[in-house]
Amino acid sequence: MLAEREDVDRAIDIYRTVLADRADDIELLRRTAELCEQAGRVSEALGLRLSELSLVEDVDRRLALRLDHARLTGELEAQGGRVASLLANLDDRPGHEPSIEQLT
Repeated sequence: MLAEREDVDRAIDIYRTVLADRADDIELLRRTAELCEQAGRVSEALGLRLSELSLVEDVDRRLALRLDHARLTGELEAQGGRVASLLANLDDRPGHEPSIEQLT
């Protein structure tokens, strides 16, 4: 298997191709999301987890997926530097209303 040979990006691409035809395959969604996380492809992992969440009926799994969603969203926020960018705007133009709105 490609993922076991550390060709993770290639494995993800192949899984994504298969998912195009089998978008309701929960196990394939789960495995692809895991590989995306392993490869640092956080936004892709987040999208896959949300797709899985829309299909899963088991309450415990739904809870776990929502926790993953919260964690991955936090990672994206940390990577994006959203607050730092908005604060830099305020350094350049104190009182910049759109930046203040996004901070509150």
